[in-house]
Amino acid sequence: MFTAIRTLYGIDASARYGYGDSQIQSAQARLGIVFPRVLAAYYAASAAPQKLNQAPNRLIPPDQLSIEDGLLILYEENQGVCYWGVKIDDLNQDSPPVYVGNS
Repeated sequence: MFTAIRTLYGIDASARYGYGDSQIQSAQARLGIVFPRVLAAYYAASAAPQKLNQAPNRLIPPDQLSIEDGLLILYEENQGVCYWGVKIDDLNQDSPPVYVGNS
């Protein structure tokens, strides 16, 4: 599913570089939500490599995700000025829109 991204960053397309199912399920249970299909798939397949997801901005690991102002906050700008999130009301969509805002 994320072959083009892995190729672009030189990450082995056949290896699993994501978070385990238990980590993803634990985050969903802690937050009382179910991740959209594409977000869960990305966390499982490709979310762990630092060179891909934390350079310079940061995909927030499942155990650090939070809900603020009706948004699941999942990405942050490297200086903490901007955050990206998905509206809680949109989590039932397979690939919901992502919103950006200032902190």
